Amino acid sequence: ASTLVVRKDTAAGRGGEISIVNYAAGGAPGIGNEAALNFGLENSTYAADAGNAQIKAISTASNNKSDMVFSTWNGSSFGERMRIQSDGNVLIGTTGATNTRLKVVQPTASEWACQITHTGTTPYGLAIDTSANSGVYALGVYTNTGTGLFVKNDGNVGIGTTSLASKLQVRIGGIGSSTNDEVDGVIFEGDRHDLIFKQIRTSASSDWNSTTFRLQNRVDTTLMSS
Repeated sequence: ASTLVVRKDTAAGRGGEISIVNYAAGGAPGIGNEAALNFGLENSTYAADAGNAQIKAISTASNNKSDMVFSTWNGSSFGERMRIQSDGNVLIGTTGATNTRLKVVQPTASEWACQITHTGTTPYGLAIDTSANSGVYALGVYTNTGTGLFVKNDGNVGIGTTSLASKLQVRIGGIGSSTNDEVDGVIFEGDRHDLIFKQIRTSASSDWNSTTFRLQNRVDTTLMSS
């Protein structure tokens, strides 16, 4: 049986409630006011953070809007792990504000930020529905240079560009200014034969009109004449 039971028998109404309040002054001086529920586990000390977990409400603005903050002890430090902002947006692994409904930050090297696993029969992965409006982005994958892979809800796909005017649009950039400088754009890879679509510099310059495109075959690691 539970140590504490709060009960109220009201049909179609609010049930038993527990209130944790902080009646400190609100407004601008009240930013940072908190009301919290603390959990202490084995060997925890309430004067320190070891072994503890916490759920708290915190005032974040002079109009007294509040966030819900979830904090835990990870074996070496106590800190915020998840936050529900006053507008309903959720932050995991970060304390910075977001305009997205869910923001996940993974600081650990060589680890995925998120994994979705379906273990049922006839499994599906991730569904993104942007059909309420036309011509909007359904998916954006950013790289350390900013522009990665983008998909619009009309089915157009862009790689290295956000100008999605066709079913597949690939931006090839970064070519050098010396003669015969080249950059691979698209590689069609076979078992031993690859077909490479590349941009090549025909004369020393930084102007666009001194470049051309070339298709080149590669067998194992040997480039054939194009």
